[in-house]
Amino acid sequence: MENSLEFTEAENKIRKKWLFWSIKLPAFILGCFFTIGVLSAIITTNLMAIMGLLLASFLSVCGLYMNYYCAYKNAGTILLLFEMIWSSFSLVVILFESEMSAIFLLYQLIVFYYSYKLRKINKKFQERNLIASPAYINALSVFSTATNLKELNEQFSKLRDLESSVKALTKAYKQQKKRLKLASFN
Repeated sequence: MENSLEFTEAENKIRKKWLFWSIKLPAFILGCFFTIGVLSAIITTNLMAIMGLLLASFLSVCGLYMNYYCAYKNAGTILLLFEMIWSSFSLVVILFESEMSAIFLLYQLIVFYYSYKLRKINKKFQERNLIASPAYINALSVFSTATNLKELNEQFSKLRDLESSVKALTKAYKQQKKRLKLASFN
């Protein structure tokens, strides 16, 4: 049986495709450009160009690593949202610039698509982790003793003051509230 806290095979395929399009391919292309730039700067003995290229490569590597760490390794969503916004902005710029290549347009569409898919996967993963957290399980067990909404609200107030994970507590509260409302209709 599959552990609900792990990614499914389909999710891992999307994650690997995002990793290629958003991290590996840009890193390879940037590596080629920086290598060529540094070699040509060395040949012309332009020290300022070498320093500029080294700084730019360092900043690029830091950006790519941050993207990898936040979005892929830690299954975050905020950086992916910024990546989607940036891709959308780039698409608009490309559409108005006739000199831009169709390949770059296609690349931006692909990055946007996989960023969107990965963000959805990461949100589901975060939800699964939250539901499996001890704080959520504890809160749900306390809330399950409530027989009406007034009791549930009182329990929520008490736990909110004691519990450190407000997100898990709120999720458990909403789930139990939904159950009580459905029970009151029947």
